[in-house]
Amino acid sequence: MTRNVLLTGIPRCGTTLLTAFYDRQADAAALNEPQWQYDAMMRLKDAVPAEDYVKWLIGDLADIRRKLLHGVPLPERRAADGTAVTNYYRAHAQDKESREVVSAVPFTRAGLSQDFMLAVKHNGLYLGVLDALAASGEFTIVALVRHPVGAIASWNEVNVPIRQGRLPAAEGYWPEIGALAAAPMEILEKQVRLYDLLCARLLQHRQRIHLLRYEDFLAMIRSRHSSLAALGLKEIDASLIAERNLGFYDAALTERIARCYRRYADAAKALYPD
Repeated sequence: MTRNVLLTGIPRCGTTLLTAFYDRQADAAALNEPQWQYDAMMRLKDAVPAEDYVKWLIGDLADIRRKLLHGVPLPERRAADGTAVTNYYRAHAQDKESREVVSAVPFTRAGLSQDFMLAVKHNGLYLGVLDALAASGEFTIVALVRHPVGAIASWNEVNVPIRQGRLPAAEGYWPEIGALAAAPMEILEKQVRLYDLLCARLLQHRQRIHLLRYEDFLAMIRSRHSSLAALGLKEIDASLIAERNLGFYDAALTERIARCYRRYADAAKALYPD
């Protein structure tokens, strides 16, 4: 595998947890959704094709590596003590929403070798240019998906665009995502169709990326399965998964999601038949 690893997947499906596992490897550092990569996409999306944005990303990862090796602090979404978080959100006692509980802090990582493993996570952003990322051959790409009922129920707990069936970070280079966002349909149908589009794109590249179901990933962690080494995960701290806040979702909502999934999903059923 390459020493530059991109982590992506369907939002609220464990990619923050996955990033924390990479961050705990020896001679490694993992970043959560660098804002400057999104900002660059917004600047470039109307001026250059996705392939040129990916060339920019290749240069940016080289710049990140240089900064980490020279002790230059990077703004990074972490706990106040600098440790990687496993979930941006925690349930709030006063309402039914989960609220973001992390913010950007200055991050450095001492003692890295020149050949350290750098992992960077972005969900919508990397999915939006996944065709060009996979074609570049420059990265190891690891992606997570999760059962649609749990994933979409989780979307409805957080006050972010995906709650409305939108994934803005993917829209810049993926016109179908923008068209779906603007389509006149009920939010739940829009969410299911968005989930299906994301699964379809991941499945399209499953021969060139490591595509994992979240439920299988948890089982691999609990059993310390040997196949984790192929992902670059050799040091496994299973206590990280004990911190997961999967929640208990409203039964009426989950039944509605299941009905919509059976009716509107197509490609995703190769991963989750029901």
